[in-house]
Amino acid sequence: MQPIVDTSLWLAHKRRALANPAAGADFLMRRAAEELADRLGAVERKFDRAAVLFCQTPAAVDVLATSGKVADIVRVEADAAFLGDG
Repeated sequence: MQPIVDTSLWLAHKRRALANPAAGADFLMRRAAEELADRLGAVERKFDRAAVLFCQTPAAVDVLATSGKVADIVRVEADAAFLGDG
């Protein structure tokens, strides 16, 4: 079966965006992190571990860390370069 997404091209575009950041380009991730914070605020339980997958910014990690509801956060990115300052 032929792949639907060219992952090499996708990753090249993400690396290029990281190398040439544009102010406000992370608006969707920031909005998603705000939504995560709202939803997590309604949850009473605590979690031993949470995974943050392919976010490219630290926004989701920051929300989880400041919530006090997650003991350990694992961040997974397609390229180690995305683990920097975001």
